[in-house]
Amino acid sequence: MRPSSRLAVFVNLTSIIGLGLLVLGIIQAPSQPIDWRLILVLSIAVLLAPRLNITLSHIGLTLSFSDTLIVIAFLFGAHEWTIVLAALEVVASTLHLRKSGVQARWKMLPFNVGLASISTTISLSIWRTIGASEIVSNSEGASVSFISAILLLALSQFLSTSALIAMYGSLATKMPIGESWRTHGLPLSITHFVGACFAGLTFVIWNSGDLFAAAAAATIISILYLSFRQIMSNLSQSVEAAAKAEREKTDIERRRRVEIERYAGELTTSLLKEEATTRALKESEAAFRHAALHDALTGLPNRTSFTQILKERISARRPGNSALRDYVVFLDLTRFKAVNDMLGHGMGDRVLEIAARRFTNAVGSRGIVARLGGDEFAIILQDVPSLEEAELTARSIHQRMSGPISVSGNRINVGVNIGVAPLSPEYRAPEEALRDADIAMHHAARKGSGLEFFNEDLRDESLRQAQIESDLPFGIENREFELHYQPIVSLRDGSLTGVEALIRWHHPTRGMVPPVEFIPIAEETGLIVPLTSWILRDALGTLADLQRSEPAGRDLLVSINISGRHLAHRGLVEDVRASIAEAGVDPAHVKLEITESVAMENADKSLAVLGELKDLGVQLSIDDFGTGYSSLSQLHRLP
Repeated sequence: MRPSSRLAVFVNLTSIIGLGLLVLGIIQAPSQPIDWRLILVLSIAVLLAPRLNITLSHIGLTLSFSDTLIVIAFLFGAHEWTIVLAALEVVASTLHLRKSGVQARWKMLPFNVGLASISTTISLSIWRTIGASEIVSNSEGASVSFISAILLLALSQFLSTSALIAMYGSLATKMPIGESWRTHGLPLSITHFVGACFAGLTFVIWNSGDLFAAAAAATIISILYLSFRQIMSNLSQSVEAAAKAEREKTDIERRRRVEIERYAGELTTSLLKEEATTRALKESEAAFRHAALHDALTGLPNRTSFTQILKERISARRPGNSALRDYVVFLDLTRFKAVNDMLGHGMGDRVLEIAARRFTNAVGSRGIVARLGGDEFAIILQDVPSLEEAELTARSIHQRMSGPISVSGNRINVGVNIGVAPLSPEYRAPEEALRDADIAMHHAARKGSGLEFFNEDLRDESLRQAQIESDLPFGIENREFELHYQPIVSLRDGSLTGVEALIRWHHPTRGMVPPVEFIPIAEETGLIVPLTSWILRDALGTLADLQRSEPAGRDLLVSINISGRHLAHRGLVEDVRASIAEAGVDPAHVKLEITESVAMENADKSLAVLGELKDLGVQLSIDDFGTGYSSLSQLHRLP
């Protein structure tokens, strides 16, 4: 039998059995006396209860008052009438939903009535089996027996109703019965047990005859109901607003992908045009060809020439042709921008010429050296017998560039970061090999190793870094960051002296992103400035709350790491001053940590900023001292 057929059989069987039990209850109900209390409960179930239901749309649950009324009817002794009451409440709720604009399906009404009749009949059988009516009539107040009887009634209602709903959900969605019960049945425990508690409380107050207590209880319950309903309404609006923001973010990302794809198409067109230009230049005279294919400053092959040579090497390289292998080397000079800025572009050109000669001398006849542009160079190491030989050559290049360069009486220190990619037969275009060597070079720069060989892990890491860089602005905008606080404990007596604020990124799809992955990117893109400003406000606000709420926290301090990018930013001092004023904390309880290498990278400017921070009254500390290139002689200069 198909799943849809089994569902139809289950719905029809439940409807028939439930309606049969309802008819039996209607036949037997007149044998019980009808008093004004039962009429009141029936009237509330039909006229008032459907309007008091609270729908929690964000979790897909409706809090109904029908369970409270059913338990009250049991307590008043309206046995068979409770089945009629449950059925009437279902019909009334359906009519109210349709009147309110909700498309409640008429064809499901017999099933819902049958479900209510079956669960109420089961509860009635258990109620009579345990003699609950005698327990209720003989109990004075909320005795243990009385409470046990009510809870057992609620449990039987919950188990029977949730079991039927779980079976329906399992047949409708094809999920396991246990998972269907947890998803569709378990949430009903709220309405059954809370409803039973309200019913028991109402019954006890009713029997006490204390009108004042009844009025007070009704007032309190009404206030709680209205407050809870308002809170749930506000929560639903907040959830809808968050969902709307997520949809807007998705739309922005989609448009961004379209723009990236368009840009990629334009880039491909540009490369094709460059290749066409290269072919045209080859047909020109020899001098013009040389100018087109070589760098004017160093005389080395330029990017176009290097790309063409690399393309030929890729075409000639086939699996199994030879035990020898080619390697693509990507080189980037370090501290070259500082040379241009401080000594001028003429001096920078001389440095590039000397670097080109050193690269050429290092590889000799084993390789082809090219200048790609700016301070970027590339080398093809040809027919290298082993990986060890390629690494030895690359380290020789690195060692040659580690020595100072003498230009016009100036001793200039520039280094080089090197990335090496084996020229695999899988490469179909020169750009692929250059890309992978470039990835390895950037990894060497981040690690500070100076030399790295490409592998698939580096490519995955590069893609991950690119994705983080793309997601970072949205993470800041959507407040996906949170602060964790690491305790600072006195070694003298073990007491808590303060906390260190540590930022964490709770990415909506990737989970927790470690700071080591996003902090360097935030510094490179400049996003570390607004991020640090937020950390200052949030951490100092937390410190203020802790000092006000905890007597032992008045002397605590908070330690905050300051990025080198932010230290060089002229707005740092004002950010710290504004955050202290906004939080209303004593500046002496604020400690700013600056990494030694960052503080001494531009010592004069750093000292000026640190002096202004010191004047605010905050504490300053140097982190990781001894790991940079300063010395103990620098300590006396720091405030």
